[in-house]
Amino acid sequence: MVNINAPFGLRAVGELGSAIQNGGTTEYNILPGLVAQIYKGDIVQILANGTIQQSAAGNVDGLGVFNGCFYDDPTTQKPTWSNYYPGGITPTGGGLISAFVYDDPNKLFEVQGNGILATAAGVGKNTDIVV
Repeated sequence: MVNINAPFGLRAVGELGSAIQNGGTTEYNILPGLVAQIYKGDIVQILANGTIQQSAAGNVDGLGVFNGCFYDDPTTQKPTWSNYYPGGITPTGGGLISAFVYDDPNKLFEVQGNGILATAAGVGKNTDIVV
């Protein structure tokens, strides 16, 4: 099968060292009503109010990688898990939107690259991202 040349964000693939690799995430909050969407694999940043959003272009203070969210859907009135935040959600009764983020600095990710970083010379290097 041929590889598909399409962006997919960051995919968790392992962890440095010999620690248990459990795929654990940390829970943060998304500000209710946030219009911007956040997709699984997006780099997120923490804001001054303690909530998260998709990391802005040029931001060097990424918190981690978004893995999904949990909220009470205002339309169906049901608890909802989603691997992306669709934007514009204000949970019924003023509840919070829980976001789950890979924030372990030893986590390893796979990401699509271009240019020099897409060759063998780019393996193991850090780089800027395009949002």
